[in-house]
This record gives sequence, structure tokens and C-alpha cells, in this order.
Amino acid sequence: MSQLSEVYKTYSVTALLRIIENPENYRPEAVKTARDELDARDLTPDDKNRAIAELEAERQELALKKEHREEIKNTLKEKGSGIMDYINPIQDNEDDARKSPRLINTIAIIFLAIGLLQIITQFDLITGLFQDSRWDFSVVIFLFPVIITPLAAILFWMKKTAGWILLSIYLSFALMGLLWMFFIAYDPTFLIGSLFFSGTLWTISQERIRSVFKISTDTMYASVIASILIVGAVLGVYFFVL
Repeated sequence: MSQLSEVYKTYSVTALLRIIENPENYRPEAVKTARDELDARDLTPDDKNRAIAELEAERQELALKKEHREEIKNTLKEKGSGIMDYINPIQDNEDDARKSPRLINTIAIIFLAIGLLQIITQFDLITGLFQDSRWDFSVVIFLFPVIITPLAAILFWMKKTAGWILLSIYLSFALMGLLWMFFIAYDPTFLIGSLFFSGTLWTISQERIRSVFKISTDTMYASVIASILIVGAVLGVYFFVL
């Protein structure tokens, strides 16, 4: 008598039926041994029917679990697809008119969070500055992004023309500052940051976004170029003159 036969003698009728009815999951000798063991047992029709019922109940439970997993998988996939549709800056289908406001909201939320984070992390320094009346140009450079970021984000969320202009000014300011720091320190971190701000500036300059804010192409170029020139001049004066 083989070792497998000895093992199968301890198996229930349901376990033996499970092996016999799923031959693709077992070796041929295992299936044959299970069938021989089942034939060798003196089973009544009721015994066989109970085992078949138990096996069918197992199948139904497994099917329900699989269906539940598929539902969860599909739900997560749909939610993930919805999130990507919400934040994706490139929407080239006919649904762009509907998706542009969602992208605007996303940008506004991101930069409002950035603005609030600046205020929270620099709160002690900010309160100290307002307690000291001796301000110089460096204080203006420091407070400019702290003030303009949340203001621009709120107005941008409200779809105001001023919101687009202020955000483009802030993005130009941040971009020039990061590029300058990259030039000084040659740290890739500043380059990554500059790519983020330049990418956002490029995104809000798309026609489907500008149309919401009633920003013409001429106004866009004038705002961005003037912002970069002014910010570049301010930073140049700060670093080279003062």
C-alpha cells in the first residue's frame, strides 16, 4: 500500500470528492488513489449526497468570494480612473469643457495647501516680523510668496481673472527663484521643483484653462513675460545690489 493511500484513508468523503472533481489541480496518481479510496468505502447514498452538498456549498462560497474580490477590484479601478481623470493635466477628448473646471479645482487645492504649509511652517518668523518695524527688501521677498500663494489659489478656485494672473506671477517667482538656487547650489532638488512650477505654468496657459478665466493669448504672454522679467529684476537686485 502506497504512502498516498495511507494519507487518503484519513480524508473525509468531501475531501476525496474535491480531488476527484478537480483533476487539473492534482497529479494523475493522486486522483486515481482518491477514486480507489472512495470506491473502497462502504458509503450509503445519503453519505454521498451529504458530501456532494458540502462540496457544492464550498464552490458557492468560493464563487461568492471571487465575485466580491472582483467587485472590490473594479471599484478600486473605477475610483483610481476617476482620480486620474480628475488630476490629469492632458485631456484631449470632447469632454475637456467639463474636465477643465476639475483641473482648475485641483490646481487651486494644491497651491492653497502649499500656501497654508508656508504659513504654518514659518508662523513664528512671520509673527516676529510684524512685531519688528525694521523691515528691509529681504522681508518683502520673504513675505511675497506667503501672501500671494493662498490669495492666488482662492481667486483661481473662484475662476477670477485676477486669480490666473496672480498664480502666473507666483509660478514665475517660484520658477525663477528655484532656477537661481539651482545655478548657485547645483542641487537637483531645485531643478525638480522648477520642473513642477514650469509644468503648472504651462498647464494653466492652455487655451481650455485660459478660456475659463477670459485670458487672451496676448494677455497670457504679457502676464508671463512681464512676471518673469519683474521677478528676475527683483531677484537680481536682491542678490547683486543689496
